[in-house]
Amino acid sequence: MATSFPLILEAQSWSGNDGNWSTWPISIGSPSQHFNVLLATSHGEIWVPLPEGCQISSSSTTFANASACGASRGAEDFQDVQSSGFQKNASTSWAETGIYALPVQDGMFEDDQNGLYGTDRVGVSNGSDSVEVAEQSVVGLATKDFWLGSLGIAQRAANFTVEKSIVSSFVDALKAENITPSASFGLDVGASYRR
Repeated sequence: MATSFPLILEAQSWSGNDGNWSTWPISIGSPSQHFNVLLATSHGEIWVPLPEGCQISSSSTTFANASACGASRGAEDFQDVQSSGFQKNASTSWAETGIYALPVQDGMFEDDQNGLYGTDRVGVSNGSDSVEVAEQSVVGLATKDFWLGSLGIAQRAANFTVEKSIVSSFVDALKAENITPSASFGLDVGASYRR
C-alpha cells in the first residue's frame, strides 16, 4: 500500500467581482478546463460558472463580451481561447445528473438557487504536484449570485434521492483513494493588500 502525504494547496491568484479574494486553481473534465475558485467549507461539491451565466446582465458589472465575463468569473483559456465558463459538452467524462437546488441557506437570496449537477474528473495542483479524482460532483452555475466557482472541502456527500445515488465529497474521495491520509483540512487565507 502506498503511503499518502498531506496535500498542500496554495492560493495562486486574487479574483472576484466584489474584491480581491484568494483563489485556487482546479481543472475539470477531459480534456481539462481550468478555473480559479474560492474554497468553500459549507459544501463538498465543485462549483464552476457556466457560459450561460455570462449571458445574464449584471447591474453591478458590465462586460464587452462573454470572454471578459468568463475571465472575471475565474475561467481560463480552453483550447487556446478565453473560456466563458465550463463547457460540459466538450468534456468526454461529463455525466449529467440534472438541475437541483444549491445547498444554500434559505432567505439569503431572492430566488431559488439552482445548479446543473453532474459528475466529472476534478484535479487540483500545488504548482509542482497535481492529483485528479474521477466522478466527482460538479455543479455548473448560471446564477450571478455566486460569481466565482468553489472547491467544496466539507465532508458532505451529494445525495440525489431521485437517482438513488450518492457522490462522495472531494476530500473523502482523496482519502478513499489514499491520496491524502485524512479528510481533514487546515485553511490559511490572506488579503491581496497584505503580503
